[in-house]
Amino acid sequence: MLISQVGGRVEAAALLSPHPRKEIVNRCPRASIIPIDMAITINSLDHLVLTVASIDFTVDFYTEVLGMELLNVDGRKALAFGEQMIKLQQRGHEVNPKAAHPTAGAADFCFITSTALDDVIVHLNEQKIRIEEGPVERNGAMGKMRSIYVRDPDKNLVEISNY
Repeated sequence: MLISQVGGRVEAAALLSPHPRKEIVNRCPRASIIPIDMAITINSLDHLVLTVASIDFTVDFYTEVLGMELLNVDGRKALAFGEQMIKLQQRGHEVNPKAAHPTAGAADFCFITSTALDDVIVHLNEQKIRIEEGPVERNGAMGKMRSIYVRDPDKNLVEISNY
């Protein structure tokens, strides 16, 4: 396991190749690498829970604008994409256990799309979704990527990217 510090953030990366230190530094040249020993290995993100002001507005945005699939999981609405899921909870009606301070509009996350970013921009413009920033080049978990940023109905920052 490697820990890297990028600006003020600390990030972890699993040793996936014979030369992981070189690979991480090449992907994120501003990173400084600190090796550590870990007893566990995290492989992927299964789901995250998003606290929202309006489940209906959130469902509309993520299904109609971003093309996610609406699911009903244990009596709750969830959004599926790839092999991941976003479970939704209504602000003020959170399910236990929950985050210490569940708050609508506090999230910042990145989705990877196989759709060309220029086509994504056209689609978002057709949907009257304001692009807050981009396209810009960023460093992601797998290297350099091209990104745009939008806000969802709760004002969460949603990055949409291509590698």
